[in-house]
Amino acid sequence: WLVSVASPHFNCDFRSTDLLARPRVHLADIGPSSLRLQLQRRLAVDGRLRACRLDVLVVAPPDTFFPDRLYVPTPRGFRDDPGSAETFDATVYVRAYLGRPGSASPALDLVADFFIPNAALEFGGDLLTRPRGDRVAAAAPVFSS
Repeated sequence: WLVSVASPHFNCDFRSTDLLARPRVHLADIGPSSLRLQLQRRLAVDGRLRACRLDVLVVAPPDTFFPDRLYVPTPRGFRDDPGSAETFDATVYVRAYLGRPGSASPALDLVADFFIPNAALEFGGDLLTRPRGDRVAAAAPVFSS
């Protein structure tokens, strides 16, 4: 997996292969039409090591998921059982936080708060709890303060 946020003030990348940064991922909530996760790592900004945290929320209206499941690889070849559900009408909300340079305090400052419309969101396997042919149904969560 890869998540990256770039701004004029910092770049914060999260890669599962980045063993030195030891990124931590907390999957806070997942449902058939939403995903909420928090990513944390340390990175160098202006030559100083600082904490970086991303809060990511991806939501989509349940009625925007395609009614037919997508084919996925299985031990028996590509099948639509369990398949996956997909939409291209998701919105990604991102809040980026940085630690204060030289501070031992766990406090982080909000440095970016934005959203990206028309994103893709796909769920499959055990996350598909709906009967075949039914639309995905779930309430969209919001960021908590």
